[in-house]
Amino acid sequence: MPRLISPLPIAALLMLVRLLPGVVDACVEQTYTARAVDQSTGLPLYQEHHRDTICEGIPFHTVVTYLGVDGDTVATKSLDFSRHLMKPDVLTEDRRTGYREGAIVRGDSIDMFRRQHHGAAQDHSSIRPERLLAINVGFDHAIRRYWDLLAAGSSANSILPCPIGCEPSTSASDTSASQMKF
Repeated sequence: MPRLISPLPIAALLMLVRLLPGVVDACVEQTYTARAVDQSTGLPLYQEHHRDTICEGIPFHTVVTYLGVDGDTVATKSLDFSRHLMKPDVLTEDRRTGYREGAIVRGDSIDMFRRQHHGAAQDHSSIRPERLLAINVGFDHAIRRYWDLLAAGSSANSILPCPIGCEPSTSASDTSASQMKF
């Protein structure tokens, strides 16, 4: 069963790193909030609160909390960049419905999982793509890393795993990877 690193061990690791001599300021926490509004009415739709832990200038861990218009948490996302900047372990959960999805890179394979709602069984799938460039927001880091090549007209084929089926499929329970060229 795939398992993400829980925030508690990460917090303990960060505390240990901060206690080591000479590494006190190696990690910093950055927070920001984004608001989505309806384009036609201007009414608020939801807010995102981001809490990023940056260690020596590199993202280490991110927690995103999604708030409804009433201020209640409706969903969360956790990203662990500790093993790879462009392929973080990711877990997203919708508290309203119980929907849950995530991905973990293990060597050359990706373990993906999802649960449709509270009480439903969690589906698991593993894929071994020929080339894995990014997972979730790791795509942003991949674009930054390869920007000069892309801006010069080069292209790169990549695989972006998607536990909810990015491509049309014959079964709603299919777990797939979407092939993209950019």
